[in-house]
Amino acid sequence: MLAHVFRQAGRFHDAERLDGEVLTIRERLHGKDAQETLIVMYNLAADIKLQSGRLLEGLAMERRVLETVVQTYWSKDQANAVADHSPAMDILIRMCNLADTLFMHNQAADAAQLHEIVLRLCTASIGPGHPYTIAVMDSTGRDYVSQGRLQEAVRLLQDAVEAGKVHLGDQDATTRRCIVHLAETYGRMTAEGDGKVPDDKAVAVLEHAIKILEESIGTDDTDTISLKYYLAVAYARMDGRFRESEALQEQVLHWCRRQLGVRTATANLMIRNLVLMYRQLGRMDKAREVENEFGRIRRSQS
Repeated sequence: MLAHVFRQAGRFHDAERLDGEVLTIRERLHGKDAQETLIVMYNLAADIKLQSGRLLEGLAMERRVLETVVQTYWSKDQANAVADHSPAMDILIRMCNLADTLFMHNQAADAAQLHEIVLRLCTASIGPGHPYTIAVMDSTGRDYVSQGRLQEAVRLLQDAVEAGKVHLGDQDATTRRCIVHLAETYGRMTAEGDGKVPDDKAVAVLEHAIKILEESIGTDDTDTISLKYYLAVAYARMDGRFRESEALQEQVLHWCRRQLGVRTATANLMIRNLVLMYRQLGRMDKAREVENEFGRIRRSQS
């Protein structure tokens, strides 16, 4: 109780000291895996997370607690009892939130491991068509993309999109988010590939995702422009669609011209990608033209 008061008052070191003392007693009396012990350890993880520079240390402890809970106490009966507001569902949500936090702090491999556990348990308990299960599929696919596991990401995101369409509908926000993430993965595979012509299915997903983003966040958002770049690359490698590619290239270039000085890092990355694409297509004159143009813009702003 006193540790909770300290935590609420922002006295995280004092809360950590007290919770640490209680944890030692609980481990001696009940064992390391007892529920009474794990509750205190979870609180201790919170004390540590809230201290400057110790977030990952606290997250690692929180992960140990949640994984122990699942390994020790998750039974078939408990899985069957999962409902949207049940204690078992609370465990899954906490584990998924932890995975999301790890992902945001560049720990994609750890995030993927946790998301995989949550996905397995969700599929077995609330079913593959539950909105939360589909959302976890999407998050796991995102983890795979960050690790360069693009083929695995595509397979999982395809399943997420199909499940979303069947169980939630084409216009559901979760389904649409899955479509966008699948498109981003297809786009990366196309842009980072060896010049292979993309299949029609991948192109259709890219086109659909761009429409979704234009409707939801606008034509000028970074995510929308990124997908337009990927679609420009795809069109450029297909017979009879180069003019469509050029139109998209110009939209991306126009965006980059306006973003230098505002979103300079993103614009520079997009420019480098375009120059690389021109070189891969053998358009060395266009690559030099773009490099020279944006070199002048950067010099004028410095």
